[in-house]
Amino acid sequence: MFRLMINCFLCLIIALLTGCKTEAEIPVRFSDFNAKSTHKIQGKLIVEIPACKDYNSDMPSDSLFKIKQKLPYVFNGAKFENCFEKNFSSYALFSFPVSIVKSKTNLNMTQDTINISFDKNKSGFKSLSVFIPDKLRSSINKMIKSEIFIKKSDLKITLALDPEGKKGSFQILGGYLNNKPVQFGIFNNNGEKFKVTIPSYGIDLLLSGDYKYIAMYNAKF
Repeated sequence: MFRLMINCFLCLIIALLTGCKTEAEIPVRFSDFNAKSTHKIQGKLIVEIPACKDYNSDMPSDSLFKIKQKLPYVFNGAKFENCFEKNFSSYALFSFPVSIVKSKTNLNMTQDTINISFDKNKSGFKSLSVFIPDKLRSSINKMIKSEIFIKKSDLKITLALDPEGKKGSFQILGGYLNNKPVQFGIFNNNGEKFKVTIPSYGIDLLLSGDYKYIAMYNAKF
């Protein structure tokens, strides 16, 4: 029992010092951008917590209880899916709504969801943009300040893109492509699914002001 208490204490200290990973993955099909009006798709949000269950029982842990209570107030419509363990770490899984918007302006943006657009410029190329509106940005920043298990430096947003067989090319200014770091690169795609992850400086920009992060530009499919 004493050894268990020491281990639990060490786990809590590690969480306090390092924070825990929070990863959002948003699966997007290119056909999602064909709709004429703003509509919602579902993303997945994984939050690392110290434990799924209380150490002395099968009851949900205090950290799981807190995140289940707080997250729906930040992401309107977020739903708890399950809590699981992987590689000696515990994770709470949520689904949450994301808005696909058509307009290049903020007029069609929703205030309580992450907004994604895939707009065409005058040259015929497209840019994939991510935007966090004021209301949601404020809620996320408040949660980061109040929740000891979440830090901005541990946030990650990944767009899991499905061109649905369309071949094309695109550029990435900086970030991760299929979990590999890239910078100022031009890439070709043969129609297969691929993932673009926003780098840490992009997260900082999205949470610091009225800024659209360009995850992919000069795209042509």
